[in-house]
Order: sequence, then structure tokens, then C-alpha cells
Amino acid sequence: MKKLLTEWRKFVLTEGMKTAADLPEGSGIAIDNEKGGSPTFVYTYKGESLTLKHRFSERGIPEDTPWGEVVTQKLSRNCLNGHMVMSSGTKTGWGPLLYDVAMEWATAQGGGLTSDRGSVSRDAYRVWDYYLRNRPDVEAAELDIINRGYEKITPDDESDDCEQIVSISWARKNNSHKDFGWSAEPTAYLYRVSGTPTMDALRAAGKLEE
Repeated sequence: MKKLLTEWRKFVLTEGMKTAADLPEGSGIAIDNEKGGSPTFVYTYKGESLTLKHRFSERGIPEDTPWGEVVTQKLSRNCLNGHMVMSSGTKTGWGPLLYDVAMEWATAQGGGLTSDRGSVSRDAYRVWDYYLRNRPDVEAAELDIINRGYEKITPDDESDDCEQIVSISWARKNNSHKDFGWSAEPTAYLYRVSGTPTMDALRAAGKLEE
């Protein structure tokens, strides 16, 4: 996951995101929702899932073919009906496209996408911060807290109740953990989008397997 997030941050800031139109001939994205609550988004080549780069030349796969996956999980608590990212890793530069597909899919399920609720790396933190502050097309919905010793933001609404260990941890690192300081952290939000523009573009190009 660290590699994906590092490359996403670098790529978005310097070159812009890949789009469906950038996928090479034969490449696509598949959504696998058959893994018992862990929807997975993976690059494919001629229908074959490419979670890792392994013996591409021997298998007749062009070396520049995108590969990788994003694995999510439906959150067991309310958390606005969201999914969290469990693990991920992709070819350099191809993380953002896969990540946005995961967010669109999770939003279409009636929720959205958020970080792991226990911990995230510094690179992951920066990516969620980028979503919060630099993506006007992405809505950041505030999640409440269920951790002992912290006052809830919406005590009469349980739908947004969510584990906030990750946000408390980052607030402490940022010296803002007192009172509601945790709620300002980018990991304290559920991220969702309007519509499915990326998935629609992939469908139109015949590059999305659902």
C-alpha cells in the first residue's frame, strides 16, 4: 500500500492522473466482489488479473502494462455505510485511477471510501489529506467517534459512529489531539463522489469487468 500511495501523491502533483483513455490496448479493470466482504479492484490484461508484475515477457504481456490491485472491506460499524482500504499496490503512476474506481463503486453502494481505521502510513495520510483539500469533485463526510474518553460530535446520530484510532494517533503526532482535534484529521472522513464518471468511461471503452 505504501508504494501505491507514495506514487499517487507524486503523480497527482506533478503529472496528473491517468484516465480510462490512457489504458493500453488489452488492458482493463475488473471489480471482484466475490471475496466475502472484500471487494477488490484489479488491473487486467486480456481478461487476466494482474495483481503483480510476474514474468510478463514469458506470458506475452507488454512490459508497460499496468498491474496492481486495491482491496477494500465493508466496515462492520455504522461509519456511514462505508468501505475502508485494506491493502493496495500498483505499477508506478497507475494507483490513482484504480483508487478512484474503488471510491466510485463504494459510493454507489450507498457509502463511500475511507482509510484503515487503525493506522495509516505517512504517505497514506498525505493522500487522504490531498483528497480532503485538493479534490473539489470529492465530498468529505465527517465521521463521528466511538472511542472511550472522547466526546461525540453527533451524540443523537449513530449512523456516523466509527472507530477513530487512526485519527487520534495522527492528531497526537500533530499536537492537536485534545477536545475535537482528531476530527480535523483527513482520516476522520468518509470520501464519496457524485456519479461514476471513471467507471462510465471504462464501460464505454469496454475496459471494465463487473
